[in-house]
Amino acid sequence: MNKFDLNKTIDPVTPDELVEKYWEKDFLHLTRNNSDYYKSLFNISDVEDILATTASKPEFAVTVVDKSTGTVKTAEPRPTANAVMKSFREGSTIKIMDLGRFNPNIKHLENDIRNYFNTDIAINMYLTPPNSQGFKYHYDRHDVFILQIEGSKDWKIYEPPVKLPIEKVVGRGSLFKLKLPFDDEYGGFIDLSGKKVNEIRIQSGDMFFIPRGFIHEAKTSGELSMHLTVGLYEITWYEALINTLAYTYPHNELLRKSLPPRFANRLLANDAVADEIDKMSKEISSIIPELITPERIKQAVDNLASRFVYASKPPVDGIITENAVLDDVTLDTEVRIRPELNCKTVLKDEQLYLLYSGKYLELPARTGEMLDYMMQKNRFKIGSIQTKLNDDSKLTLVKHLLKNGFLTLAK
Repeated sequence: MNKFDLNKTIDPVTPDELVEKYWEKDFLHLTRNNSDYYKSLFNISDVEDILATTASKPEFAVTVVDKSTGTVKTAEPRPTANAVMKSFREGSTIKIMDLGRFNPNIKHLENDIRNYFNTDIAINMYLTPPNSQGFKYHYDRHDVFILQIEGSKDWKIYEPPVKLPIEKVVGRGSLFKLKLPFDDEYGGFIDLSGKKVNEIRIQSGDMFFIPRGFIHEAKTSGELSMHLTVGLYEITWYEALINTLAYTYPHNELLRKSLPPRFANRLLANDAVADEIDKMSKEISSIIPELITPERIKQAVDNLASRFVYASKPPVDGIITENAVLDDVTLDTEVRIRPELNCKTVLKDEQLYLLYSGKYLELPARTGEMLDYMMQKNRFKIGSIQTKLNDDSKLTLVKHLLKNGFLTLAK
């Protein structure tokens, strides 16, 4: 497996430089003059393998972006590899979503980027024939890395119509499934008049970073193009605020009160309904400084961190092999925290919870100092763990963490 990580993906720019200079600010084009740079990560042979191995499965992994409409559609009600290739020959773009399902190189890169940015990641592939275009000009509500694998594409980048657009996060999703006709968000039409445009050709081996909100479109010329999009779906301060309220209202009687009957039915409403809405609006606004305090916001961010860690996908590489050699583990054995893990400890009601990538372990509170040591050192010999507990306790805890995939044998 080729260990592509975030550093290698955006080299020579470092992740910290990317965040400081471009994150939520401006696009970045890295010209490599090395057409093979990303081909060890993913290539056309991998696309052919996915077409061949998923064609007979109920959930076909491949869709197409129609050339004429710029929308995603399946090739037919029961798509096949032949139908996908027919659409491709007619000018449509082949799209494969969530590549990490099929490719360990992609999965490793996905985990590494997720661990740095602490956000959801989606890596998709687009294969566009010559003289064609997939999506029409649009902007995304998430940041995107473009990794050009094959060929080239001519991109147009326009200034954002709105800075840092986000997806709506609401408490009752059923009311937001349908968008109101006057919702203040992108609904399909973008006025490009007067907007500054940058025209850039992305060659094989290049990297292109597009922050959310920047309008863009891309077309091929005389050669096909294949690129990966790495989408980053950020957790925003808006969500931290929503989370603050979510953990505040159960303890506040005023927020637990219902909206008045007939609040939405103006045919049946009366002055009493309007008065009640006016009265409650004033009362709630008056207590906002008590509800939204700096400490509660920090608690909400910590809660989001716990949920993000617990929602991450657990790694499984080497778990079977390592469980078979647990009896050989001694105080001289060197172990490490799995590098692809997100992890966090939470102490609640004298119980220590170790959260890590989709799993959790309940541990005695006295093990906290050992876990702190492990997270500080990352790689260590079992006998070197600094704790007031004895060597048997060290071995017992480490074997438990090895068995459950938190630790791995250092190689």
